[in-house]
This record gives sequence, structure tokens and C-alpha cells, in this order.
Amino acid sequence: MSEIQIEEHAAGIRVRTGAQVIEHLLAAGGTWSSVLFTCGSGRNLLRQPAGSALRVLGPSGPAKLFCEKNERGPKLSIDNSGPAPAIIAEGTYRDEQGQALPVGFRRRTEYCDHGLVWSTLDIMSDSGCDNVVELCALELPLRTGFSGAFARFHPTQAGSPDLLGGRGWYPLINPPVVAPASVPAMAFLSRFTPLQLCCYDLGGEGIDVFPCSELALWDFACKPDAGLGQFAIEQEPAGTLLRISPYCMSFRQISTRIQGRISLRLGIGLPQMKARAAQRSHVLGAPLPSGEELARLAKSGISVVRLPSDISPPADELRRVLDAAHKVGMKLVRSINIKELAFNSPDVGRYGAEWMHMAAPSLGPIYTRADNGDGRVLMCLKSGWFDHCKKVISDAIAQSPLDGLFIEGAAAHPCCHPQHARAPFHSDIEQVLELLAYARSKIPDGLLGVDLGGSPSMVLGNIADC
Repeated sequence: MSEIQIEEHAAGIRVRTGAQVIEHLLAAGGTWSSVLFTCGSGRNLLRQPAGSALRVLGPSGPAKLFCEKNERGPKLSIDNSGPAPAIIAEGTYRDEQGQALPVGFRRRTEYCDHGLVWSTLDIMSDSGCDNVVELCALELPLRTGFSGAFARFHPTQAGSPDLLGGRGWYPLINPPVVAPASVPAMAFLSRFTPLQLCCYDLGGEGIDVFPCSELALWDFACKPDAGLGQFAIEQEPAGTLLRISPYCMSFRQISTRIQGRISLRLGIGLPQMKARAAQRSHVLGAPLPSGEELARLAKSGISVVRLPSDISPPADELRRVLDAAHKVGMKLVRSINIKELAFNSPDVGRYGAEWMHMAAPSLGPIYTRADNGDGRVLMCLKSGWFDHCKKVISDAIAQSPLDGLFIEGAAAHPCCHPQHARAPFHSDIEQVLELLAYARSKIPDGLLGVDLGGSPSMVLGNIADC
């Protein structure tokens, strides 16, 4: 964690990473007030402090907003007891005049390597608070200049029977075209918890937000029914607004009661503004190619050749191919798929029912496209499959004197296997991130390539070389 530096000052706490300077200010409840990219534009990612809020109906008149950022005297501390340093802010939800609700908050912001931030928000009330019509876990008022947005949909609305589909790209127009001017332009809007929301600009700056693997924490934050929230990317004249509200019935004035503790864990990805190599790769098959064939691949623009994990040539044959690849300026890497297992593997019979990705309780294993007659079974990393993949990565590095690794299938997928997590849905985003960080740690100087499965990821982009 050497790239993370934390310093206290009179106004709050400053966090310096390898690519950002982030301010937690006391005057704004200890929430994010500034995110500056040190190698980028130098502009604040935020136009106002971020944070959570509760919207509460009053005895008369419109609902009133009570915000985390309105707490002027939060308890702000540094926690170094975990694997990554964290900033903890504690206080009470207040309106702009300082009036308090009987509801407290505790936000733990954990700064990990590779631009990954985990923010855990605890909302607490012993006596209870009635008439809550919205619980906003995070509102990010972003600056102007963002050119596009990306969303991965909740499995309920994903539009694919195997739960793997459902995503969209949305242009962000600056300034936005809105009519009337008081109404924001919606780039994305859903009542279900999206698997990912991302905003970016052409210069490489942006932010990536995603719920933890335990989707039920979000789906049932306030009620035993999913789909009662509002998740939006809006365009306003002042900038872009990203809002994550797991409960939002303010328009219908259908209230709920907050009592006890609600815990919401959210991942945030910040780009490290590093250049990634644009390298073309080619998957090798058996028998392994000759030196002349490798030379032809190099002449066609291939710079990386990938050796699948299920091909294990003799050591002298592997050395021949490695030397031939280096002779023509190519790198040879071991390719490992972290989502698919060959259906003829003995592990399918032993562990397939336990590890498999499940799209519905009535469905069996999901088979992916068969290449050359070799079918594969889709697996979920929120199971024993994670440890299996970790061992495969360790063995590949220990046994093969190659130039690095290429990780296939590096995208989180929703699953409804009841042995993996609370029903009805979970994802494996935390496990994907952990596995890629592990692979990076095992080959700090080697080449690490990833296939993101059609979904951008700022954190995985930071971890990988290509």
C-alpha cells in the first residue's frame, strides 16, 4: 500500500494515491469534497461534495432532505487495522439548517491498490425514523465535460435468459439539451440495482461505481421487494449527476421506517491515467506452431500469443516456442479462463453442481459456445471455483517460464445459486477483482492481459497491461 498516503490537517483528511488527491472535509460531513487527478486535467471530479441522504415527509408541505454532508462536526478518523487504510466518518443526518434526524451514519472508505475504493455506509437508528420516502446511498455531483456513460443492468431486466446480457452505452451531451430547463436529461434510469454505472470523458478521467457481490443488501435495503429504488445518471446544466438510491418512492409519497442498522457496501473505481498497450493477441492450439508460423503471425500484427491452460507441452517444446516467439518480437503468455471449465474435465463431475453459474433454480449448467467441439460450463467465482482459479494461476506461474498471463472472462456475472449467497441474486465482482489483483501480485514485472467480456472496468484496466 506504499502508493497510498494519508495526512490529517485542520480541515479534514487528505488521501494521496498514485493518481489522485482526495479530500475528506469536516465541513461536509467527512465525505468526498474533492477528487483531483494529478496526471490529468487538474479539475475536481466533483462540483459539490458527495454523500448519502434521507428524504423525509413532513407534517405539511414537501419532503425535506437530510444529508450526510450537512453534518458539520463529524467524527473523522483513520483506521489502519485492516489490509488497506480507511477513513471513517461518523455523524447524524441533518438538513441545511442543521436540524437532525434520529438517524446516524458511519461511512468507512477503504483505499486499495489499483484505484479501487470500497465505501461501506451504515445507517443506524435505535428509536426509528418514520416517513422516509428516499434512501440515497450515494449522490455524485460530477463536473461538466463527461462524454459518455455505461451501465450493466440488474439481472431482472438484463434481457437474457442466462443473466449475462443487459448493458448499454449512453452519450453525454455537453451542455445537455433539456426542455424545460428545470428538468434534467436522463441518460440512464432504473428502479433495479445496476451491476455497474460508469461515467468517463475523452481524456481518460471518470468514475466507476458498482455494488458489492451481495446484491440482496441493495435489493432489500428497506423493503422485502426488489425494484423500489432509483438509480440514475442525469445531465444538468451544471454537470452530470450520478445517484444511487436503493429506496425511492418520493414521487408517490410511499414511506418506510428506518430502524436498526442498514449496511450498504459499494465499490468505486478511479482510473490511474496510465497508458495501456494496444496489443493484438492470438490463441495457440495443438500442435504448437513452428518458427515460420510464428513469424507470419508477427508480420500480421500479432504481438502476444496465448497458450491455453489445458495445453501442457513438454518443457523442451515449450522452450522452443518461447524462443521462436521472442526471436520475432512476440511475447508468449499462459491464457487462463476464470469463468469457464471444460465440460469433459473431471472437476465438472466433482464440483460442477456446487461451482456452476445458475441462471434460475430450475436450470442446470449453462454451456458456452463450443469451439472445435470443446464445450465449456460457466462457473461463478463466488464459490469454490475461486480457490480453483487461484491455484491454476499459481501453478501456471510456477511451472511455465513464460512472459506472463492472459486472463479470459474477467467480468462479473450475476448468479442465483442458493449456496453462494442470499437469494435471489448475487454477483462475483469482489472475487473477480481479488483474483486479478492476485495475478498481478504474482507477476509484478510480467505481462498481464485481460479480456473484459465487453464491459469496461477502470480497476481492471489499472491492473492489466493490455
